[in-house]
Amino acid sequence: FSDRRRREALEAARTAGGFPATSAGQATVARALVASRLGRAVLSRALAGIDALQVPERVGVLRVVTRRFVRAVHAVDVEVHVWTVNDRTEMERLIDLGVDGLVSDRIDVLRDVLDARDEALRNFKASSERLDLAMQNTEGGLWDWDLVTGRIVTDGHWRELLDRCEPDVDWRPLIHPDDIEAARYHVIVHLRGEFDHFETQFRVQHRSGGWRWVQVRGRASNRGEDGRWT
Repeated sequence: FSDRRRREALEAARTAGGFPATSAGQATVARALVASRLGRAVLSRALAGIDALQVPERVGVLRVVTRRFVRAVHAVDVEVHVWTVNDRTEMERLIDLGVDGLVSDRIDVLRDVLDARDEALRNFKASSERLDLAMQNTEGGLWDWDLVTGRIVTDGHWRELLDRCEPDVDWRPLIHPDDIEAARYHVIVHLRGEFDHFETQFRVQHRSGGWRWVQVRGRASNRGEDGRWT
């Protein structure tokens, strides 16, 4: 965990013709924790030449590994490895945050967690294929709205409906001006928790300039620890 030893080992390896991946030492990890709150450029400089950060889940009462921290580190192409994680619930939480590696004394527990997730992924893919077939038969389309980045991901049914060629058709700018406020209202009251989902109808503009009525249903998920949607 020493930056000096990391540099010495890396230099020796390169002299021998090797280019191993390395993780940061304690001093660099400390700088990274601060830099992660100061913007991508600052963090990128702090982690120059680093392939991974190996960090504890907590330091005392301070939680080190948060969604914001993981996203910031990933944004500068560095992996996040967490040690030493022996509790199943913490393993699940950290994997959900998107960490790249877990160090654990309970390999049996970690294997069970990963096997269960592999099974869930296989079931999800099978369900998605069945849903896609059903949507084709009902002329429906699927969409996913990232409430943090604002990006909407849509499937091919939306492109066909609106005769658009973009990979992801963001239908929000295409809503008829007279329908925008009603559509926004339904989303807001759902995010406030007044309804468990939202459902609304509005007109969206076809590439030809005409208008098509659509019915949109959705439900927000992944509320963060601070109560905000993530």
